Amino acid sequence: MEEKNIIDNNEHSKQIRKSKAWTKLIARVGIFGAISAILYIIPVPPFNFPIFPGAFSFLNVHLDEVPAFIAGFSYGPLAGALVLVVRTLIKLPLSSTGMIGELADILYSLAFVIPAVLIYRRRKSFRTAIIGLVIANFIQIIVATAFNYFFIFDLYNGFYGGLPFTRNEFIAVIPPFNLIKNTIVILLTLLVYKSVRRTVEKIDL
Repeated sequence: MEEKNIIDNNEHSKQIRKSKAWTKLIARVGIFGAISAILYIIPVPPFNFPIFPGAFSFLNVHLDEVPAFIAGFSYGPLAGALVLVVRTLIKLPLSSTGMIGELADILYSLAFVIPAVLIYRRRKSFRTAIIGLVIANFIQIIVATAFNYFFIFDLYNGFYGGLPFTRNEFIAVIPPFNLIKNTIVILLTLLVYKSVRRTVEKIDL
């Protein structure tokens, strides 16, 4: 009987710890997801600007992936991914692209954030973070270029009833745009991560 009580108590303690862990995860994702959504929706000069003029002026730099990286590096890939999901769900009702842009963005962001976080989690160091971010940058560029070529161009073309540029012209600007955008996001992530992590650890977020 005593042994059974010990087992029951251990199981109860595990359940409590698991419940607390999920509560903390939800709180963390909610905070970082809200910050990410704000950076996704509201222009933040000088970084939210059209890099390419004319027909491609819709290609804007957003800083919404920075909170996802910080959450992922601090709390794991699930937290990073959920921050991006929250960001997207908040933005969807405000979509001006029939939700095409937002759904494409979450795929590109996941291809950027998750590989970097997984590499960093293998050995947590500043050097590993840099390596992970650089590798993830190229993964994201490949995914974004391929997805835009095979799917997004046709979806946009149908939604807008024709685009003022060809598929090849569209694809030609995707890699340089993402390289510029990713570089800005990487530099800001490396710049703020350590200080932000120390802050959230102090308040046990």
